[in-house]
Amino acid sequence: MKVALLVSRNKDNKNVKNFKPRSQSFVYDETKEESLNKRFSAFVNAGVEGETARMYVSVNKRNEEKVKKALTCALVMENVNLYNVESKIASIAERAENAEEKKWLFDFDENNEEKVNTFAEEIKTYGVEVEIRKTKNAYAVISSRGFDTRELMKRWKNTDVTLKRDAMLYVKCETKKTA
Repeated sequence: MKVALLVSRNKDNKNVKNFKPRSQSFVYDETKEESLNKRFSAFVNAGVEGETARMYVSVNKRNEEKVKKALTCALVMENVNLYNVESKIASIAERAENAEEKKWLFDFDENNEEKVNTFAEEIKTYGVEVEIRKTKNAYAVISSRGFDTRELMKRWKNTDVTLKRDAMLYVKCETKKTA
């Protein structure tokens, strides 16, 4: 189980007529990527002409049993609006205590392939596996687990790198075409 966030932001749609920011968050079965892509396409098509939407997914899998227990408590103890139960499930799943994995995401906001590869190689010296993913404007570097980053971040202080311990990973963006 992972969390998905579909969002259409002001930042991407400054000059789009009749644009209003929208978002949807929900949990999905990561083995069924096709259904996630269909849902994203429907989200894009529900927007106005020329609107750009982004898809993000949680870096870490979520523990389904923990999410079920927390949802049960929320349904009993809180005044949960049943029309918004899907987003409630997603917000519960997003909680750090419901993460099944402990991957970290480094938001590497410099569009320099050589530099990001050097950064990733340095992370590997800490005994962790690394994955580099292209984002809309730069890169995300995902480590397989956490480690002491103090020295690493000191060495890379002049680079636009931000550590996000349990973050959402940019997957793609799409613009609604003219009819």
